[in-house]
Amino acid sequence: YYAKRCFSSTLLNELIGTQDKLYRNFKLPRFQHNVIILKQRLNQFSDFSFNQTDANSIYHYLINCEEWHYYEICLFGNSAFFMSMPQVEKLTRIASQKAHKYEDLLVNSSTFAIVMMNIVNYFLEADHLAPVSSLIKEVDRVLINQNYFYDKNRLNYLKGIYKIKMGMLEEGKELCQEAIHLMSHFGAIDVANILQTEFDELLLKNQSK
Repeated sequence: YYAKRCFSSTLLNELIGTQDKLYRNFKLPRFQHNVIILKQRLNQFSDFSFNQTDANSIYHYLINCEEWHYYEICLFGNSAFFMSMPQVEKLTRIASQKAHKYEDLLVNSSTFAIVMMNIVNYFLEADHLAPVSSLIKEVDRVLINQNYFYDKNRLNYLKGIYKIKMGMLEEGKELCQEAIHLMSHFGAIDVANILQTEFDELLLKNQSK
């Protein structure tokens, strides 16, 4: 474990050095953003606090960005883990509004759906349930005419988790179990196993209340 941790820290520091050099040479914001994200991952990996100044830097970039396209959606998705709950909630609203405005220009609607599902998961893990229902509807809207089986199935799993947390236990269990079964049936065994473990832990926690 210690050796793996040292290796990962070394790799992250190498990546930080590479991206920092690119930023100093070309002054492109994306390289600066990469440095911030990598440093925050290193903080997370090392059990250090997140750098709030760096978090605010990306937050304000996104807040002040006139148009959100593929890059901004991805930047938000990769940065949410080190932002505060109010920041994530506000950026979620902005992402939805601006993606609507420019959605015909998005490279891949699945990218938007994946990012929003990660945010749903972020809220569910924090038991911050107020924004979840509307966000699930948003992802549903984006995926409705698409053939993204994996994304739709993952969304159904998240719907199940949401229902369990909202007290609709049997309905939620049915959705989760069906989603896990389909993941396994179509070959995503590792994902199915991870979701099954998460699902079982949630049920145990729910029973102990």
